[in-house]
Amino acid sequence: MWCVEGESEAVDSEAKDEEGRYSYRVMLQRDKRRWERADVDKDGELSKEEFTSFLHPEEMDHMRDLIIDV
Repeated sequence: MWCVEGESEAVDSEAKDEEGRYSYRVMLQRDKRRWERADVDKDGELSKEEFTSFLHPEEMDHMRDLIIDV
């Protein structure tokens, strides 16, 4: 079984503060890493194909290291 980095319960628990609420700062950092990896042409914007990579990194070879085996 696999999951995208930051989307398993174990990793998501790290994104929570001491009161059990999600930290948007941590989630934004995670999404920024995924965005930058999906942005193949490095123009700061995502094409349809790049956005698909962002949403479904498990389907793209260049995004595979963002996937964690659980």
